[in-house]
Amino acid sequence: NASGICDGATAIIISNEGALKKYNLKPLARLVGYHKQLSDIDLFDINEAFAPQFLVCQKVLILPNEKRNLNGSAIALGHPCAASGARITANRVYELRCRQGKYAI
Repeated sequence: NASGICDGATAIIISNEGALKKYNLKPLARLVGYHKQLSDIDLFDINEAFAPQFLVCQKVLILPNEKRNLNGSAIALGHPCAASGARITANRVYELRCRQGKYAI
């Protein structure tokens, strides 16, 4: 199996705390990138282009089934060129909210 190329568009606004206060905005999520262990992570998303890639990553990283690619990824959802990163980020944010999780990769 391989991911199909599909159409898509995304937009993400990245801001600092000052702008959030100035414009009275509430962020959907906060990006954090350090000092986390695998055990801290609630959800994993491996953006696979090919099925064997995902299987190897799952085996090497020993990811629990209940924490990884819960709603599918590129093979199931397609690969919208230049929009996959934002799509994955948005999916993880909403999935974390549904599951009351804190961190996703």
